Amino acid sequence: MKEIKFTNEKMKGNIDFDASGILSGKDTVEQLGEKLLNEVIHVAEGKVTKAEALGFNDTAICRVCNYV
Repeated sequence: MKEIKFTNEKMKGNIDFDASGILSGKDTVEQLGEKLLNEVIHVAEGKVTKAEALGFNDTAICRVCNYV
């Protein structure tokens, strides 16, 4: 049987923060909240994100409709 790989596993080299532990029960919301806050602080202090390391520097904003 073919092993199923989830996005967080397939895109490990592109994802800075993986919150999938909530779905598997490995992590709690509180634990991941603390980890996310620490990650935000490190990035604010100058840590290079994976997107930056890969050379991506553009920003896209999704619009709900043309009037928003």
